[in-house]
Amino acid sequence: MIPRVRSAVVLGAGTMGAQIACLLAGAGVPVRLLDLDVSVAAAGLARATKLRPSPTYRAEDVERIRPGGFDDLESWLAGADWVVEAIVEQIEPKRALFERIDAALARLPDEAAVPLVSSNTSGISIARMAEGRSERFRRAFLGTHFFNPPRYARLLELIPTADTASDRVVWIEDVGSRLLGKGTIRAKDRPAFVANRLGVHGLLTALHLAGETGLGVDEVDDLTGPLVGRPKSAIFRTLDLVGLDVAVAVADHCHEDLVDDPERERFAVPPVLRRLVEEGRLGEKAGVGFYRKEDGEILALDLETLDYRPRRRVSSPAVELARTETDLPRRMSALADAAQRSPEDPAITFLWRLVASELAYAAAVGPEVADDAESVDRAMRWGFGWELGPFEAWDSLGLDRVAERLPAAGVAIPPLVEAVVAGPGRFHDDGRALDFASLELRPVAPRAGTLDLDARKQAAVDLRGNASATLVDLGDGILGCELHGKLNIIGIDTLDLVMRGVEIATARFDGYVVGTRQPDFSAGANLALMLLEAEEGEWHELDRGIRRF
Repeated sequence: MIPRVRSAVVLGAGTMGAQIACLLAGAGVPVRLLDLDVSVAAAGLARATKLRPSPTYRAEDVERIRPGGFDDLESWLAGADWVVEAIVEQIEPKRALFERIDAALARLPDEAAVPLVSSNTSGISIARMAEGRSERFRRAFLGTHFFNPPRYARLLELIPTADTASDRVVWIEDVGSRLLGKGTIRAKDRPAFVANRLGVHGLLTALHLAGETGLGVDEVDDLTGPLVGRPKSAIFRTLDLVGLDVAVAVADHCHEDLVDDPERERFAVPPVLRRLVEEGRLGEKAGVGFYRKEDGEILALDLETLDYRPRRRVSSPAVELARTETDLPRRMSALADAAQRSPEDPAITFLWRLVASELAYAAAVGPEVADDAESVDRAMRWGFGWELGPFEAWDSLGLDRVAERLPAAGVAIPPLVEAVVAGPGRFHDDGRALDFASLELRPVAPRAGTLDLDARKQAAVDLRGNASATLVDLGDGILGCELHGKLNIIGIDTLDLVMRGVEIATARFDGYVVGTRQPDFSAGANLALMLLEAEEGEWHELDRGIRRF
């Protein structure tokens, strides 16, 4: 059952606060959006509604949001189920606000009337924010780190403290998964939590390695996108989208707090990045960063001159050969082998050193930031759009194989990897993932609100399908049609099954869902088949197909 949030209070109407308010309102939650005064809150909400893509599901969602000032804070706590803090990313203003909330909570009749209180910080210690607060406050307090933009980014990191009541964590986990549709993970209270800790380390490592290998911004992005199972935004376009100032703030925070991290200096902001921020070249929001659009052409930053030039693709025969491999694990394996054969190739050298560094760092800090390998992998898949999480990549490439090649890349073999090689041998196996504390593979708990389609198929009594689609009873009175053909190109066989599903659903079910587990829903109609039918004079079949559409 989808949990109910009677009302929520969002503190801070800046970029994140206003968008979180829009997300909650879109899920049917009445929201009070508070800032210094009502005019500041209203202006923040107005800015959010002009963002593209829209932070709301429907324009009328904003009618559930009431702007107000912090002077009304105490009156709105009573009756709220959730209070989300999203003010400036500095610990002292947050602590001052929580002190005020704590005093108001003390006046509520009992703990059942106390709302869950959370901070949307991207990396400030949750425990430090709660220092000096009452037990009532601490039991109801945790971190809820939404990724930006909140409506579209899948990851929601939950960061409880040692004092957070377990039922509060379960409730917000349920709200995040079922009501807001997020991929939720539990993170430990360490600087930058999970995704940003690993993600920013990788982004800055790429910037360092670009300087060492002489590759340009555009060449790095050519290497670090879909080629290695990452989003098209790759490294530098991702930094532009995140905001160079935001990336610098996270890196500075990590560099300051991670005094015992052997990779601490990787978080030292490179001079080129610091200078871009100082000059206001902040990325997408400033219209200029590592890329700039000029006269309709996208130009790339020259890391030496800091001027902009036309983009170019990387030149590497080994890379081009690897691109021909459609399977990601095999493509990654081919790139790793090429690094052994072609150490003089700067593109391959860069790529292997980056991947080696990322995998080693995930294994080095994984137990520090999360409880298990699956949580880390989900954080990187949902937060940064990786097709394979770092521990899935370890398994795909082979632990022994990667470990023996790390020293040549200047990377130490993490103790965790040595322990897993000597023990279970993998980070994942048959629905199980490594528990860092016990070093055992334990069953991965199913995600709340998700359905195991393969299990439904195996349990089906009357399973109908063909090479392109399958009808399956999803339970709860819902019939499903899974598209699973090549690119889900829609031909007459697919159409026949989809329409047969309509007939069955109308007669025996309450609803009908057509979906796919492939990245793209469908490449559209099978136009090649229609052309062939026309050329061969198969007019009846052509007419039938057109009418079915």
